This record gives sequence, C-alpha cells and structure tokens, in this order.
Amino acid sequence: MSDYEGSGPTEGIDYGHSMVVWPSTGLISGGDVKPGGSSGIAPSMPPGWGDYSPQGIALVQSVLFPGIIRRIILDKELEEGDWSGWSVSVHSPWGNEKVSAARTVLENGLRGGLPEPSRPAAVSFARLEPASGNEQKIIRLMVTQQLEQVTDIPASQLPAAGNNVPVKYRLMDLMQNGTQYMAIIGGIPMTVPVVDAVPVPDRSRPGTNIKDVYSAPVSPDLPDLVLSVGQMNTPVLSNPEIQEEGVIAETGNYVEAGYTMSSNNHDVIVRFPEGSGVSPLYISTVEILDSNGLSQRQEAENKAKDDFRVKKEEAVARAEAEKAKAELFSKAGVNQPPVYTQEMMERANSVMNEQGALVLNNTASSVQLAMTGTGVWTAAGDIAGNISKFFSNALEKVTIPEVSPLLMRISLGALWFHSEEAGAGSDIVPGRNLEAMFSLSAQMLAGQGVVIEPGATSVNLPVRGQLINSNGQLALDLLKTGNESIPAAVPVLNAVRDTATGLDKITLPAVVGAPSRTILVNPVPQ
Repeated sequence: MSDYEGSGPTEGIDYGHSMVVWPSTGLISGGDVKPGGSSGIAPSMPPGWGDYSPQGIALVQSVLFPGIIRRIILDKELEEGDWSGWSVSVHSPWGNEKVSAARTVLENGLRGGLPEPSRPAAVSFARLEPASGNEQKIIRLMVTQQLEQVTDIPASQLPAAGNNVPVKYRLMDLMQNGTQYMAIIGGIPMTVPVVDAVPVPDRSRPGTNIKDVYSAPVSPDLPDLVLSVGQMNTPVLSNPEIQEEGVIAETGNYVEAGYTMSSNNHDVIVRFPEGSGVSPLYISTVEILDSNGLSQRQEAENKAKDDFRVKKEEAVARAEAEKAKAELFSKAGVNQPPVYTQEMMERANSVMNEQGALVLNNTASSVQLAMTGTGVWTAAGDIAGNISKFFSNALEKVTIPEVSPLLMRISLGALWFHSEEAGAGSDIVPGRNLEAMFSLSAQMLAGQGVVIEPGATSVNLPVRGQLINSNGQLALDLLKTGNESIPAAVPVLNAVRDTATGLDKITLPAVVGAPSRTILVNPVPQ
C-alpha cells in the first residue's frame, strides 16, 4: 500500500515493501499509456509523479530486466539538494529480449574467426533513433546482464572495487552509416571495472538502511544509481514485449566492432554486499546522440578507421621488410638478435662482466677497442674519421714496392683517449698491460677490389693489423702482406649463438705462444 493511503485515488505496482503509485488519471505526455500499464510494469518516465518515497529516495522510474533496454531519465533540477529520479528496480530474466539472439549470431561468427584479427567482433541488437534535445533532462539507455552472461569469473573471485575483471562479452554502442546501435561485442580479451553497491540509509528511520535497496556508480559525472533488488529473484509470470521510445529491436550482422565504441557508453559490474544474497550485475549505460552528435561521432569513426588502416598497412610493410632483411642476413650467415628473457639478460651480463672477458658490440661498420674485463670502446665522430683516413692512406702505399712492411703505426692511447683539456698524462691508456683486441670492418682492410663472400673460409687481405706495446703505449701496426713472414690469407671464423645468454661466441684457435681465445659479441644493435 502507499504510505499516503487515503490521500487520493491511485493506481500502481506493489514492489514488496511499498507500493509505487501514480495519480489514477495520469497519462504519460505524448502517449496513451497509463503509468503502470496493463502489463504491471512501471513505465520509463521522468520524475514529477511523486518524486520521493518516505525513506528519502527517488521512486522507481523503470524496471531493469537482463537483456531489455530501458530508458532512464534524470532531471537536472534539484530538490532539497538531491537529484530527482535515477532509481530503478532490478528483476529476474525476461523472455522477450534480443541480446541472447545477438549473442548466438556472435558466437557462430567467432567460430569462423574475427572479421579483423586485432579487433573485437560485434552483432547489434537495437537501432537507436536520434535524441531530441532537452537541456533539463539527462537520458540514458540501460541494459543489464547476469554475471555469468559476460564472464567466466565467479562472484567470489571478482577483484576489489576499482579494478578490472576479464569479460567475454560487453554491451556497447557503435556507429554504422550515421546511425547509433547497441551491440554485443566479443572475440578478444576485454575488461570491465568492478564497483561496489552500498546500502541506502532510511531517512525515515535514522541509523537504519532501506531493505533491499542499494546505490552504485554506473556512469562518470552522474549521481549513483539507486537499485531496488527485492524482486530480483522473483520469476516473471508473463513475458510481453517491452518497447522503449526510440529503440528499434533488430538483430544485425556479424561485423567488426566500431572504432569509436564506448565513446558514449560506460559499463560496470556491480557487486552487492556480502550477505545480501544478491548476485553481481553487469550494467551498460548509453548516451543517446542527437543529430549533431551522430554527425560528429561518424566523422570520428571514419577518421579512426582510416588511421587504423594506415597503421596496419605500415605494420605489414615493416614486417615484410624485416622478413626480407632476415632472409638476406641468413644467406650471409648473420644471425638476428634473439628475443631476450630476463634470465638470458642476467646470464649475459654476468658472462660479459667476468674477469678476462673480451667483448664486442654489434655496431655496424664500427671501430672498437676491447680490453679484458674492462669493456669495449667504440670509435665515434672525429676518432672514427681519423682511423678511416689513416687506413685509406696506408692502403694507398700497398702497391709501392719500396715501402717497408710497416705501413702505419697508430698510438691507440693518443688517438682514443687524448684530450687537450684533460691535462698531462691523459694519453696514458688505462689497463695498457691487459690483453686487448682491436676490431673493425674487414672490408676496410680488404679495400674495394676484394669481395668477401658468404661461406668463405679465408680471405686474402693486402694488409694485416697487429697490437703491440710501443714505449708503454698500446699501439696498432698495419703491416703489408704478400711476403713470407706476413701471409695474405686470413681465416674467416664463424660465430656461434649461445642459447643460454643470447651472445655470439667466436673462438680464436691457439697459435704459437698464445692459447685459444673466445670473443663474446653482443648481437643487439647498438
């Protein structure tokens, strides 16, 4: 019964603990349906028929059934500091709903693959007519699903409020040819935020809460939605079709989801307090666009789709180029860098930092100086330019018979480390007594007339290098080949990839006076 029994003739709906009533002579503006209707369902209507219950909450505007789109109206006018409206009753599943049919089409389509592999698929279940402007009214479409209809995660394993939960399906709005649709989407990993519903205080009985009534945030920048759940587990005896104004129920085709989906849409999973006996509820809230909004949204949709296509084409081109590069490197015997795991990186760093390790990096056409246990220096700028010039000058002397075998001697300390501003002693090479290695592109020594073919076991070079200790300084001698003491043939060694570290290893064979030596090469381009 109404809490205002006897105040006047009324008709309404009994929701269990109170009766929601409307004036018996009332008609919804613009229609011929009396509030409450013959179906016994509260109509979707704005407040004004009696905005509040005695407990201090807005009277129920509409009833939410899983899969049924309902229009909810929020009046911007304030009454005693509160928002009027924005209150619904949640009921058990309804027979005549369109989401299930759209889900079946979606699931059948997914068995054959996604329309676009990187994007979710969609099947629409309702077409929305443009909204008519009303600055004093905030209108949202709401549609719900039971938890098990959108996710395999049980209620007991939902994360804390504010975190996201993985879902299989979402109910979103999308744009197609200037028209707004409601659709079910799926096919790729998706998440939805979890929010907690809280009991609503009973203003008529301070210190108590209204039984079976909760509030929860379902859309940003709008007040919490009040949900009456007393009838949530009560079976519906009849299933007449519910038709909302401006919502045309129809099942669409299996397509890729829109590129601006959720632009005017928010969805959450509402969890009710432990002990309430109420199962979590998925709620999707959609803003209906007017003509201008539809035009702007379609422009944004077209632009986003074009941008996606361009990026996809660029990605395909890059992938094809990388594939061609890998094939070319494979023919040349060059291994691409591995995909490093954290364990591989830790092992590689440990090996490269071991005492006595000689390490080179993978810098194309670079000149490098490595010393045992101290790292590697790579020539750059003027240093690299000077080395290249020195070598070119030395190679020009190779064909002159009178020139001695020693074509050039470079003090690596003066070349690499000397700095005018550093002061006296800055040309002394740290660790000059350590074992060292000088590395450069073999083609720089071979000259333009020599081609080093893939698979070659040796190559004849007109000059060869030798590291020496000259007056306490580390120096490089460049020697002319072609005589008995300095043969031109230089062996070509193959690097072997170490799967544990991802490093390439080159083993130098033992020679008279020197044992074999392993060189480590970091294959990641520097």
